[in-house]
Amino acid sequence: MPFSEWITAKKEEEEHHHHHHPFADTIMKTLCFSLGLLLIVCCCDGAIPNALRNITPRNCCFNFYKGSLPLNVVSDIIKTHSSCQYKAFIVRTIRGNKICYSQTFPWAKNVFNKLHKTEDSIQSS
Repeated sequence: MPFSEWITAKKEEEEHHHHHHPFADTIMKTLCFSLGLLLIVCCCDGAIPNALRNITPRNCCFNFYKGSLPLNVVSDIIKTHSSCQYKAFIVRTIRGNKICYSQTFPWAKNVFNKLHKTEDSIQSS
């Protein structure tokens, strides 16, 4: 039997024995979609915490620095998340260090008010 006839015979045999089930197609499509979605979630999982890093309780403070810093080394100051056990400020220095201060520490309160003065005045008007 020539190869081309064998291929044709094989196709006819498969079509004869293969019963088409619409329900099976639906199950396969659902399974493929679910696996694809799972793959996307697993691949993107690392990016989500980075986007939420500044608003999640990971940036909580438990030890507080009690000295003041020169203002020219402070690049930013933020409040810790409201779900943290202790209310604190996190001061970021121009070198990228993060230092925790209690929200009751006068120096930190003054720096926060100075750096966030424009935002507060915009919100209050």
